[in-house]
Amino acid sequence: MPDESSLITNNDVWEVGTMHTDGRLHIEVIKGLLEPSCKCSHQITNIMHERLEPTGFTWKTVSKDTKEFYFEEFKKWFVWKQPDNIMYKAFFKNVEIRYKDLRSRARAHWETKPELGNRIGRDV
Repeated sequence: MPDESSLITNNDVWEVGTMHTDGRLHIEVIKGLLEPSCKCSHQITNIMHERLEPTGFTWKTVSKDTKEFYFEEFKKWFVWKQPDNIMYKAFFKNVEIRYKDLRSRARAHWETKPELGNRIGRDV
């Protein structure tokens, strides 16, 4: 059963990429991917910046609590009409890729331009 926070009402006009009456963006999983992809990926990256674990060198080592935090924050920005289990699977597929990219970019930035600082601290 979908989480009540992710359901839309019959009064809403549904179109992927449009805004829900509560200010969240309508999204869908299409062929296993979140759509609109760019907007979802951008917000997921922002959410990850809110909570990074120093011991989370890979996605597998990130705590369950942090992973659940990411999904709960995601629900604050987006709304969908598909079952949560479908959205959950597509979300974590995207997050795993974004997490790897985020860590890789941060590492490269620290190695090439440490004098400029970084949005992600060296301890992470």
